Amino acid sequence: MGVHMSDRVIIGADGGGTQTVLVAVNEDGDVLAHCAGAGTNFNTIGMEKARENLVEAIEQLLAKARTKGFHRLYIGMSALDVQADEHIKTAFCGDLLEPDKVEMWSDAYMALTGHTLGQPGLIVISGTGSLVMLRDIDGQIHLRAGWGYLLDDKGSSYYLAKKGFEAAVAHWEGDAHGEGLAQAVMDRYALQSQRELITRLYWPAAEPSRLAQFATTVIDLAREGDADALHIVDEGLSYLAQQAVLLSAHLEQPPVVGLYGGLFQHNPWILRRFEQLLGKRRGDMTSALISLPPEYGCIIQYYLDEGLLTPQRVSKLKEAVS
Repeated sequence: MGVHMSDRVIIGADGGGTQTVLVAVNEDGDVLAHCAGAGTNFNTIGMEKARENLVEAIEQLLAKARTKGFHRLYIGMSALDVQADEHIKTAFCGDLLEPDKVEMWSDAYMALTGHTLGQPGLIVISGTGSLVMLRDIDGQIHLRAGWGYLLDDKGSSYYLAKKGFEAAVAHWEGDAHGEGLAQAVMDRYALQSQRELITRLYWPAAEPSRLAQFATTVIDLAREGDADALHIVDEGLSYLAQQAVLLSAHLEQPPVVGLYGGLFQHNPWILRRFEQLLGKRRGDMTSALISLPPEYGCIIQYYLDEGLLTPQRVSKLKEAVS
């Protein structure tokens, strides 16, 4: 007896550095379960720990879906730029996952796929890190930004936070600017002295995701009219907008730029500000939050690979997200 399509379980996983979000669906597009587990960025925690975290999350997902196995696993991985080669995929799967059942791409690629359903288009991502990605009419992928925190990650939450700290330190050392940011640092970290910031930032280890949390304070100040904070925000967003405009030259029509990542998702003011800055650089381009997050983009990619993508399946996935 053959396996009916509705019995085949497909897993999509958005493998981030902080957490991994998973969804299980059948081939008809019915969402069976979703869950979140620990981070799986193997560049940060190593292959073994990332694999263990993913397997643990998959076990939780399958238990919620009340099934024992899965047909295919598609992963959008923050540790990758595009698609994993066979060497990386095999190394990641180890002896806990079957490589033949697994496909691994970057999380940005899966976000783009969820946004455009495999068609040409453009996304801008800004969370702890940042990235601009475009798929052209020939299916080729073009990238800007996304160089990692050591090389600035301009336009990301980490970037905004770092620039905020730098402005505060500069003010403490005699710069007339940055007074509001300097006071915000003192207040946010309950500092008794300026140099106490060193201990607060470097102990425990100064992980980018932890430092990036100060971006919310920078954004609040910018929204309230603090000129120095607003300059930092506009500088970061303008960079991402400019990269999006430059990449858009690869498309025949102006795209709706898909936006994803915590900076956009949790800050309506940032969304509006980015839209304004984008419009100043190219008046016929607009932007909007993507309708399907990366874990659902993984499912779309599976449907594309298998020739199963239909409006009905897409509709079911969008209903599950909304």
